[in-house]
Amino acid sequence: SNLNIESVKDWAGRYWITKPTDLKKVLDKLAFEGGFIGKYRADGTFSYWFVKDSYAPSDIVHTIKKEDISKISIKNTSFGKLQTKMNINYEKHPAEDKYATNTTASNSSSRTRWDIKTRENIKEINLDAYVSPAIPTTPGSPNDDFYSYYDNIFGDIKLVVSGTLVNPKYYNLEAGDVVKFSDIGVDPFGYSWGFRAFMI
Repeated sequence: SNLNIESVKDWAGRYWITKPTDLKKVLDKLAFEGGFIGKYRADGTFSYWFVKDSYAPSDIVHTIKKEDISKISIKNTSFGKLQTKMNINYEKHPAEDKYATNTTASNSSSRTRWDIKTRENIKEINLDAYVSPAIPTTPGSPNDDFYSYYDNIFGDIKLVVSGTLVNPKYYNLEAGDVVKFSDIGVDPFGYSWGFRAFMI
């Protein structure tokens, strides 16, 4: 299989199951707590996918232009999907129904930018498998830990581009592929497209 995981994503976990459990639920839980998705590609190979710390031009699979796509829609992620603060319980006790560690982590920049009040936009997260690295109180680089990873995805409003690909050369694109846009004809909300990587 194509193990698309950087060496810096060295999270540790321990997980036990003492009764019959749906395998899909277990795999989904481990994928969520590990910050990755596993999927079969069209060629039959199995790959692991996650958001990297940063993207270089060599990571781009294709550059999509205005003539390659129709019905293009450019919008921001919903304000309601922001996750700027999390109370995270982890290092689950092996015998008791409790967690050894609790950390409150928040993105103060996003909370200030979007004028989020003290008691708003707080999510409670229980991690049954995640053990380390320690969850920080503020986000670090995306793959440093569970909180930093999900803050990178949900901690601020992101740009979402959708449309219908009309150029057959792009019909083989799959979820997890990284693309960029060029010569679209409009700047997204006043920003330049520049080097912005988008994951399908």
